[in-house]
Formats: sequence, C-alpha cells, structure tokens
Amino acid sequence: MPYQGMPRVRNHYLHLPDGTADIQLDSPAWFGWLQSASHFSYALGRPTFCWITFRREKRRHGDYWYAYLKTQTKLHNAYAGRTETLSSHQLHLVAQKVVDKVAQTRRSAHSKENP
Repeated sequence: MPYQGMPRVRNHYLHLPDGTADIQLDSPAWFGWLQSASHFSYALGRPTFCWITFRREKRRHGDYWYAYLKTQTKLHNAYAGRTETLSSHQLHLVAQKVVDKVAQTRRSAHSKENP
C-alpha cells in the first residue's frame, strides 16, 4: 500500500491526496499533471491490488519514468518511458512487466530451494 501522501492511479483515474478533482488518464490534464509530478502509485489487479510506484528520474538526455516494486528484500524495476508516452495502456504494460519479474524471481528461488 502506498503511503498516504502519494498520488494514486486506480481504475483509469488519478486520485490526488489533497482531495481535489480526480484526473482521467490519457486526458490533457493527466499529461499536464505528469509534467510537474515526481512520483505516483499505480494499482494493478482486482480485487487484490498490487501497488507499483512510478518515479520520474533525471538522466543525461532528459526525464524518464521508471516503475518499482519492492518484495521482501529485492527491488524490481522496469523502464516506463518519457512523460508523453505514459498512457493508461503503457502504465498497465509496465506494471505487469514488473509483476512478471517478481514472479520469475520467486520461481527461480523456489527451484533453487527444491532442485
């Protein structure tokens, strides 16, 4: 679960912690909000949610977004893209990629324990 002050994306809407109006993904308001945002959480799955953190990072040629999910002691990540590419479809694909990495790591660990 993300901490209380973090903006959250769930069911194709951005929910801001200050309680202002929700922003629909893929709208001009969404891409405008991303221009000044540094991070947010994305809910993947129903009815149990897996919260993926998306964080903007400054790199040599500009700002790029990355997705992160920590499980126990391992931090899993995936490249998400530039601000203008963060559509609802892209968010879902990247979040699923991170979850798949977690599953693969668990399978590998399990196979090492039980050869």
